[in-house]
Amino acid sequence: MKLDFYTTKSYTYIVAGNVTFRKREQGYPRVNEVPFERVDSQNFTEKPYFTAFIDLDSEIIDENLNEAYSQFCDFCKRRHEKNKIQKEQDKQNLEADFRALENEIKEGKVFDASIENIRRILLYLNSMNWGVWQLPKMTCGYSAHQYDCDGHQASTITLDKPIDYYGEKVSKFKVGGGRLHLTKYKFV
Repeated sequence: MKLDFYTTKSYTYIVAGNVTFRKREQGYPRVNEVPFERVDSQNFTEKPYFTAFIDLDSEIIDENLNEAYSQFCDFCKRRHEKNKIQKEQDKQNLEADFRALENEIKEGKVFDASIENIRRILLYLNSMNWGVWQLPKMTCGYSAHQYDCDGHQASTITLDKPIDYYGEKVSKFKVGGGRLHLTKYKFV
């Protein structure tokens, strides 16, 4: 039988045919101490987070649910490890890009005023305090600033001449901060 798993912050739902079970998430190591409870049918709008297939003799019992739930937990562990490895690789790639950018700045390279270069420079500048900034040269004049947006650091660049940004002319760009901060700047 096919068992579909849906997750929320507090619950894991298991849908087996026309029967729905719910388990309150308590976290490791108490995860298996919480029983499954049968609930009314739920209308889930998204695809299942995980699907397990188990052999059933008759109706669903706690042993079948525990078997499927252990498969779900193994899937979540593997997915978490994969995401952790991906984040570490992304972090290493970003650090390598920062080192390359630092070397290019020290060599005196003049950067073209393109979206990709502005994004690279802003990410680099946002990774450090503005007091140690060594601003790179660009083909277009610009000014750069750093702000504290409710505890989140944001860095901005204002170009002297606007450039094409997905069909519109824009001269103000930002990295970091929240959506409600520095609203005149475009995220890159």
